[in-house]
Order: sequence, then C-alpha cells, then structure tokens
Amino acid sequence: MTNQLSSLDVAAWFIAVAEQEGCPISRLALQKLVSLSQSLYGYDNHEKLYDEEVMAYPYGPVTEAVRKTYGDSGDSDIHEPRTELKPLTEEQLDTLSRIWGEFAPLSPGNLVNATHDMGPWSKYYREQGPFRPIPWNELVEAWPGYELDAETRSQTASDHTPGNYCKPQENEGMYDELFSRARRNARVLTLS
Repeated sequence: MTNQLSSLDVAAWFIAVAEQEGCPISRLALQKLVSLSQSLYGYDNHEKLYDEEVMAYPYGPVTEAVRKTYGDSGDSDIHEPRTELKPLTEEQLDTLSRIWGEFAPLSPGNLVNATHDMGPWSKYYREQGPFRPIPWNELVEAWPGYELDAETRSQTASDHTPGNYCKPQENEGMYDELFSRARRNARVLTLS
C-alpha cells in the first residue's frame, strides 16, 4: 500500500467530518467506526487499512492508539482531531465514506450492540482481562454481518455523505471525483 494509515489517522477523518457536519462524535462511537473501517477495508481490498490490532474491550472492538488518545468509553464529544488529516487513497476514502454513511447515524449504544451481536468480539472478550486482539481475518469475515445489522437498525435513508470539507488543501482538485463517487455510493441509515 502506498498510503498507509494509522488508526489515529482514521479517527482524525471521522472527527473532522463529524465536526463539519455539526454532530460531534463520542469517544465510544469513534472507536466503533475506526474498528468497522478495518473490517470493511479488509473485506473490499484484502489488506489492512491500518497495521494495528483491534482489541476486544468491554464496549466492543477498540484500537489501543485511539483508546489512549481519546479515551476508552463514554459519550463525551470530541470536537477536534489530535493528529493532522492525511490525504486518502480512493479505496480509503470509499471505505471511510461508507462507514460514515452507514454507521454514524446509529447511537453509540446501537454501535456497541452491533459490534457485540455480530462479528468475533464475544469470542475474544474476557471480562477479567487481559484484553485480547481480534484476529484481522475474523474481523474482515464479519463485515457482511455488520452491514446487515446496521441496515436492520435503520428505518429511513437520507444523505449523510461528507462533503468537500475533508479534502486535503494540497492537490485539491484531485479529490473531486473521489468525493463525487463517495456521495453516490454512500448509504445513510437514520434511526428515529
């Protein structure tokens, strides 16, 4: 991969998009979106989005870097990323846009339920610790279930796709087609 991201890079993108849309993201929701991004990206591209383990914590899958940087639970809102936004490849942008469109409208509690009800979290979580990693291949195999679960938790679709605000400033025109395609592909699920 030519543009390797970290889980903090992924988190920064979601935080920036959430803030631009006027809906700051909670720590709990952020961790779920970052983990779900690893699942979808692996499913679509057969490689890791970021080279970090996703761990089985009490409220679902978490990366250590995001947990240490933004906290490990709770609904307190995050208003700005603590790392710089990185330019994204077309595949990375597609993945993050889809995750935002399908899962951002879910409440943090529904995100926790989605990651508990579907996927390998329960197989690796131990209440007494130590917290264990969820194997990447199992996280990837769980993607269709995660997506189906998000669809069943929704009632209506609306456009919740990020706009031009998350474009890197340099090479600005280079991203126009990527955002256009992301807008066409993103599905948003809004709960009542």
